[in-house]
Amino acid sequence: QRNMGLPSLPTGMERLDVYGRFPAQDCRVLARVTSRREHEVVADLEWISAEGRRIASAKGYRSVVDESLRGAYQ
Repeated sequence: QRNMGLPSLPTGMERLDVYGRFPAQDCRVLARVTSRREHEVVADLEWISAEGRRIASAKGYRSVVDESLRGAYQ
């Protein structure tokens, strides 16, 4: 769990499916990590509306994870 809590930068995804419009109000994002290396995390994501409706999903969402990115987000 070395890279937990570190800043990340998205680098791509295998597939994005959008099933409807994103709501004006809040939604949840569920993430299932499928692969973790020292400086890369791959996950499958699902966006869920407040009513429990699936809005979108992303398969193979990749991001670089590194402490050096912390300055980029200030």
